Amino acid sequence: MESILPGSRVIRVARILVGLGWWVTIAGIGVAVVLTLLWPQLNEGPYWGVRVHVSIPDEAVQGSLSLTSPDTLVARAPSLQDVEGSLRVELHGAGSVLLEWILALPFFAALVFGLHLARTFLREVAAGEVFSPENARRLSLLGWLLVSAGLILPVLDFLRTSLLLGRADEQGVPLALRIWSMGTDLPGILVLVVAGAWRYGVELQRDRDLVV
Repeated sequence: MESILPGSRVIRVARILVGLGWWVTIAGIGVAVVLTLLWPQLNEGPYWGVRVHVSIPDEAVQGSLSLTSPDTLVARAPSLQDVEGSLRVELHGAGSVLLEWILALPFFAALVFGLHLARTFLREVAAGEVFSPENARRLSLLGWLLVSAGLILPVLDFLRTSLLLGRADEQGVPLALRIWSMGTDLPGILVLVVAGAWRYGVELQRDRDLVV
C-alpha cells in the first residue's frame, strides 16, 4: 500500500504559489528590461518614477504641523513624531537608470534564487524524497540567503536613497534617510535551525535504510 505524505494538500498549494511567484518574477524582470531598453525610443519623458523611504525630523514636523488640544490632563501638548513616507522622484538619463538597475539587481537575484530553492525543495518533497542531503543543503542555502538579504539589502537601499536625495538636492521640507529592515533575519535563522534538524533527519534516514 502506497503511503500518503502528510500535508500533501498544503504542499500542492505551496508549490502552486511558489511556482506562480517564480513566473511572475521572471516575467516582471523581462518586462522591466524591455521597457528600459525601448523607453527612450517610445517616450521623450522620464524613464519612470521610483520611490525611496524617507523620514521627516521631529523638529521640522513640530514646526510645520503643530497640534493643539484643549485637554490639559491626558492629551496635553500633543506632537507628531517619527513621521515617515515615500518620496517619488523621476529618473532622467541612462546613467540614473543604470545606477537603479545596479542596486536593484541584488534584490532580484536573491528573489529568483530563493524561489528556485523553494521550488526544487517542494518538488522533491512532493515526490517523496523528503530527508535527502540535497533538501538539507537547499534549506541551509535558503536560510543563509534570508539572513544575508536582511543585512545587505537595507544597506543597498540606504545607499540608493542617499544618492537619489543628494542628486535631487530638494528644497522645502527637510528629509532624512529612513533605515528600514526587510525582517528576513529571524525567519532566516529559523530556517537554518530547521536545516540543522533536517540534516539530522537525513542521518536517521540513512541509518534506517542500512538496517532495512
